[in-house]
Amino acid sequence: MPRPLRCFEPGGFYHLTARGNNGRDIVIDDDDRAAFVKLLARSAVRFRMHVHAWCLMTNHYHLVVETSSGQVSQAVQYLNGAHARRFNRRHGREGHLFRARFRATLLEDERHLEAACAYVLLNPVRAGLVAAPEDWRWAGAVGSPA
Repeated sequence: MPRPLRCFEPGGFYHLTARGNNGRDIVIDDDDRAAFVKLLARSAVRFRMHVHAWCLMTNHYHLVVETSSGQVSQAVQYLNGAHARRFNRRHGREGHLFRARFRATLLEDERHLEAACAYVLLNPVRAGLVAAPEDWRWAGAVGSPA
């Protein structure tokens, strides 16, 4: 039986997370990271999302988005698919890069939105990779217009 479709409301705010299959890395070096960030920006424009916060870690990523189109699933499918194809081609591998479905949490009010943004930007600090969020080069806000 297929999984039920998820509905994303235009104008909604969401915290999205996708993880590497079997906990594996989804980026290996700065070339992978830079390509992912470009794809994220392209996806945001193409699917009319405003990215309030994002953080790319080694084996997962977080996004806090506002969607004007409601096409969140399509945006993540585009992002994950294009990144996986590039990553697999570049690193001579095949198969799934991301595990299962991405996780999506509806952010119901301004306080929840602010907490989600803080959580995302503090991810590398909590992981012990940097002392302050601004020290992590692979996080921030894309800010593509919704």
